[in-house]
Amino acid sequence: MKAMSWDISTRTQIISLGPALVLTLLLISFFTFVRIQDLRQELNHTGQLIANQLAPATEYGVISGNNEVLESLLKATLATPNVRFLEVQDSANRILVYVEQPAAAHNRPHQVEVFQAPVRLQRISLHNDFFQDGKVTSGAANEDYLGRVIVGLSNDAFSQRQQEILLKAGILALFALLFTFVLARRLAGSLSQPIRDIGNAVKAIQDGDYKTPLPIVDDTELGALSQHINNLAQALEQASREQHQAMAQLIQTREEAEKANNAKSDFLAMMSHELRSSSDGTTSITAQVDANGTRVTLQGDGNGPINAFVTALRSAFGTKIDVKDYVEHALSQGSEATAVAYIESANESGDVCWGVGVHPSTITASLRAVLSAFERQQRQ
Repeated sequence: MKAMSWDISTRTQIISLGPALVLTLLLISFFTFVRIQDLRQELNHTGQLIANQLAPATEYGVISGNNEVLESLLKATLATPNVRFLEVQDSANRILVYVEQPAAAHNRPHQVEVFQAPVRLQRISLHNDFFQDGKVTSGAANEDYLGRVIVGLSNDAFSQRQQEILLKAGILALFALLFTFVLARRLAGSLSQPIRDIGNAVKAIQDGDYKTPLPIVDDTELGALSQHINNLAQALEQASREQHQAMAQLIQTREEAEKANNAKSDFLAMMSHELRSSSDGTTSITAQVDANGTRVTLQGDGNGPINAFVTALRSAFGTKIDVKDYVEHALSQGSEATAVAYIESANESGDVCWGVGVHPSTITASLRAVLSAFERQQRQ
């Protein structure tokens, strides 16, 4: 199965969003859970507080059996938000008074939390001289129990606030993820776009386009890499320009040499030459050339045919010529292939001239290249 391929922008966004998403969900889930627990404790505290405050107030009505007072008190308490019903029982758990919200207010099922508090007989301690040693005999605990108050508190408020908390947590998580996504996208773009530009620039250099500069977005590692690529493109452009100039000059020199070789130049034309080698490695040359219609015999010695011929030219014409470079190759294949030789020479001023010679013999082609360079040097 082929592996999934993602570009660097997608990978950067995933690396940025992954931990942020996990961290955001964990934090928001934790704080939401803590907030809901606090809300539940607050509801329980409110319900128990209502029951604890209502129990002492119903003591008189329970003792006297005045249900009208109890009902009035419970109806007043029923106006407290989220209270669904109230009930007062005596010590035998018989219902004395029961009130609840009107049926129109609870036409749908509700969850109700029930809280209760005991109704006890309140005793007042008297400390005076009428009681011996200031002590009053207390009744038994079960004699103080008069009944209990039951409070039914609706969960609607809790559910509504719980939904609000969850909604706010969801919105907060959405904004956090959106902000993280935008930030990750910008960071991914700032990283992937320079890399994409570098790839396009390298491809352009590979295709021979050295003139399109690569934008330098910053001074970081990518900026330094972009600057190095621009420097490389400039160096390659300069080298290509020099190469084209050299090739153009070589082609022009070759064409001129071929013309001179075919038309027998009026200034110099090689007629014939003879080479001799001695036992010490010295090469001697005797050449017949035609200079402006006058046949001139050249003689010189050197460590090879080209060096001997250059020495002969210097001796015959009194002009300095130095051979800087020499290249030769065949124009075709086979034993009867024609050789072409290129000579780079310099005069006393350091001016460079190129000469080209063509002949089936490589030695004759090289000598004609020297003669061609010498002729061009004389024309400057």
